[in-house]
Amino acid sequence: MPFDTSIFISNLTAGLTTPLFHGGALEAQRRAAIDAFDAQLGDYRITARRRPVRWLLLKQLEQSQQVIALGQLGWTLRRI
Repeated sequence: MPFDTSIFISNLTAGLTTPLFHGGALEAQRRAAIDAFDAQLGDYRITARRRPVRWLLLKQLEQSQQVIALGQLGWTLRRI
């Protein structure tokens, strides 16, 4: 099969001009993917910051409940 210059040129032209006819769709898809990633990263950062705070609050609540329980136990022992 001999090399056909006209087919090569038409294929090359089609390959180079195809992205031009998308009207910016490829760039819009890229931007949308980056924005979605940034949004998920922001959600992760918020969640990662909240977890230690929640853990500390739960620990403080547990300690408060233990103090209350010990106080009630002490009050009960004083009454005996």
